Amino acid sequence: MPSDELGGSPLTEAKLRKALFELAEDVSDPDEHPFGLDTEPVSSLYESIGEYRKGGHHPIDIGDILNDRYQVFNKLGDGGYGIVWLCFDQKTDLWRAVKILRADQSNPESQELKFWNEFAAEDQPAFAPPIEYFWVDGPNGRHLCFVFVLSGPHLQQVQGTADLESMKKAFRRATEALSYLHNKGFCHSDFTISNILHKIHGLDTMSKGDMMETIGPPKRDAFEVVSGCKPTRRQPKHLIWRLDCRAFRPFIVPGEVVVVDFGGAFRVSDPPETFIGIPINNMAPELFFGMVPSPASDMWALACNIMALYGAPYFGKEENDVLDQNFRCNTSGSVLDDMERCLGALPSKFRDAYDESHQGFQPAARDPGGRLMWCLGNRDPKALRRWRRAEARRTGCDDPFEGRLLESLGRFNISGSEFHNLLDLLRNMLKMDPDDSGFKCILERDIVIPSVGCISQVNN
Repeated sequence: MPSDELGGSPLTEAKLRKALFELAEDVSDPDEHPFGLDTEPVSSLYESIGEYRKGGHHPIDIGDILNDRYQVFNKLGDGGYGIVWLCFDQKTDLWRAVKILRADQSNPESQELKFWNEFAAEDQPAFAPPIEYFWVDGPNGRHLCFVFVLSGPHLQQVQGTADLESMKKAFRRATEALSYLHNKGFCHSDFTISNILHKIHGLDTMSKGDMMETIGPPKRDAFEVVSGCKPTRRQPKHLIWRLDCRAFRPFIVPGEVVVVDFGGAFRVSDPPETFIGIPINNMAPELFFGMVPSPASDMWALACNIMALYGAPYFGKEENDVLDQNFRCNTSGSVLDDMERCLGALPSKFRDAYDESHQGFQPAARDPGGRLMWCLGNRDPKALRRWRRAEARRTGCDDPFEGRLLESLGRFNISGSEFHNLLDLLRNMLKMDPDDSGFKCILERDIVIPSVGCISQVNN
């Protein structure tokens, strides 16, 4: 029996489950969920409700025991491939992160399992292979589960609280890790800022009581169904809010990071045939045209991460949309338009490209003249050039991209030389026509990371 205490009484498993749910906050404010819980959640607090189906997520409740040892305390995160839970290992008395894949992503040929079986990173500390994996059978199918060492918040969650040198070191570590991955012949394919986590120290050995005091009780919403329907075993009783990992900030190891989420990683020489879900605003231009992710598209995503640290808008300005199986999204046009406005016209091979037999755009995406309707550069290249010149004059910059970055940096204390160093770096990384160059350029530079709180304009 666990020796921890909660509320002054011995903490049995039954009491733990009861206590956690009594402490959990039921959130029913209509402003939080204006469309109700019988639709897809409009907040980003938890996973898609529609994924609790055959082949989807495994229904979990607080206090559940996985593989006869991992007790669920809270939810760390969720994504397109699965959900990560904060669990207490009853055999080792250590806290772990347990990732449960969707059933339709769980098989012996799983992309993530294949990656970890092939990839060796003994001399690169920014990678943390799973401690073990196991299988869980449930109402929605059979699920592959990975157990990882517990990590902390991602880079942007500590911005403004970590010292500048630690943030520079952390981002350099992430860049070195990505370069290492590419040199080993692999592509990450989803190198977003939320997948770069800080290492932590001293949290994994905490008692249960101390952990609850650190993170607070789990927050939850009742899982409701459309009127007239009955809940089934395929859904959990509650939807658990994603834990705010900023509670882990006191335990961060300064400057040290872990790159996570290899559900879409693959060997460059053997790309997968199935679709890889990538947030649309992190996608390199070639990915909109049916090309598979590559080291070059990882480089583009890394540049987007740098922009995010500065508060610069993502291309298209609508975050976290993911393209469907046919690479279609109602904001894909605005993203590509925004790329062209900032960086210039797309290469003609992309503007003219689509493949009816693959996952490209369908003929309906073209106007009667055969041009792609949603792409600004396919309408009138001269008009695009005129707009870019006018925008440059408005901002007093060489081009719209410099103007956007300058506007974003208005709240940071950064010198003119640092600004132009950053601008040149991003231009080298954000290449419309993909190639694999760039890491040498990045690793040779002193990456400038913003320190929030110093309000000043760039010193020209």
